[in-house]
Amino acid sequence: MLDNISFASTFHLPLYFDEDSVKYNTNEPLLKTFFKDNAIGDIPNFSSIEKKDTGEVIKKFYNLDIISKM
Repeated sequence: MLDNISFASTFHLPLYFDEDSVKYNTNEPLLKTFFKDNAIGDIPNFSSIEKKDTGEVIKKFYNLDIISKM
């Protein structure tokens, strides 16, 4: 449960802070794919608010290096 909650709450933050990766000291979340798929639907709204190119944000999202270790 902790793995899923921490991932869902923070995996999108590299997009806000122009980072290329995020590292977790937890196990791989079971719902990772579900959360990532839902985030894709929010990117156009995020891009509009942040005045960024939607295509570039989606590209950056898919290229994020998400590391889970435990």
